[in-house]
Amino acid sequence: MVFPKMQKYFGKKISIALIGSQEAVDIWKKYSIHATYHTYVEANGIHQVVFAPILYFSRTIKAAVILFSLLKIQKSSVVIYSSSDYFPDVFPAFLATLFFNKKVVWVGRVYHVIPLAIGRGNILFTLFSFLSQRLSFRLFNRADMVFVLQGAYKTLEKYAIQALVIPTYIGADILGLRKKSSFTAVSVGSIHRARGMDDLLPIWKAVVEKIPLAKLLIIGGGELAEVDRFKRSIIRLGLSKNIIYMGFIEDDKKMYRYISQCTLYLCPNREGGGMMPVANAMRFGIPTIAYSVPVFGEMYKKGYKSVALGDREQFSSEIIALLRNKKAYIELSKEAKKESKKYNWKEIAEEFLSALKKYHI
Repeated sequence: MVFPKMQKYFGKKISIALIGSQEAVDIWKKYSIHATYHTYVEANGIHQVVFAPILYFSRTIKAAVILFSLLKIQKSSVVIYSSSDYFPDVFPAFLATLFFNKKVVWVGRVYHVIPLAIGRGNILFTLFSFLSQRLSFRLFNRADMVFVLQGAYKTLEKYAIQALVIPTYIGADILGLRKKSSFTAVSVGSIHRARGMDDLLPIWKAVVEKIPLAKLLIIGGGELAEVDRFKRSIIRLGLSKNIIYMGFIEDDKKMYRYISQCTLYLCPNREGGGMMPVANAMRFGIPTIAYSVPVFGEMYKKGYKSVALGDREQFSSEIIALLRNKKAYIELSKEAKKESKKYNWKEIAEEFLSALKKYHI
């Protein structure tokens, strides 16, 4: 969602054409982006992991056909922006550099580096995601530049991408005032093992044992089977009165209103990119407790407490300690508020446009 957030600071001189699924178009329209939309139809009803390569290939070919048809009628230079390192976003742009090299400036984007880790979910899907991303990294050698979120930048360096690699941040939205706390903590993320949601439940159970009235708000969707399993786990652990699962909230403003009503933000992610909700929580002065993953330290410098990856006991202990120590909480809250001022979408957009100036775009 980085480009839609930046776009409103570009001005009207830049014309934008979006190639994507109807779902992508709907998301972009939510941000009132002035663009021409070119959609392709997704293959429906295929959800098994074994068919993932077929879906990838289908999306890639459809996007490439639309891109080539647009480039053929384009008379001046054009920037192709791959919105992620997702292979269907990368390969059409790579092909364009082969056939329309003098006309094309290719800009890539990397959010995080997928690890080949056991326990991340379906091992076949993990392996496929890992290998397809590494292939995307190789293709990025023909890109003119690649923007990489802090937190992934140091890890990406070992892949020696030949394009200009530019470390960057995500922004925090301009939000309203913080509300009176209605929830002890909030966590936003899809219901997936890589997002640490399986860790979150036992962590919160340990908190409730010490603070029985503690309430955790969880916002995020996921595959139906995973969400059902997650809901059953909440009941099995006896946390129905202490965890409010909201599911996915499409309206950002509504989501921010809920975040503003919380005392702590919990980020049990085992991997991930910029973790935008963290920046927005900090804008309200809400501190974060997180696992020690690269983004905490490389991008976020203050306003949080981190524990060793997978140390659920220490995670719950940090929550309890901060809730019981008002002075420490207030200090960390001030740090979070100050830290959030670094994450400015206007400045990020200006950095993006400045990088393109050498190509006279």
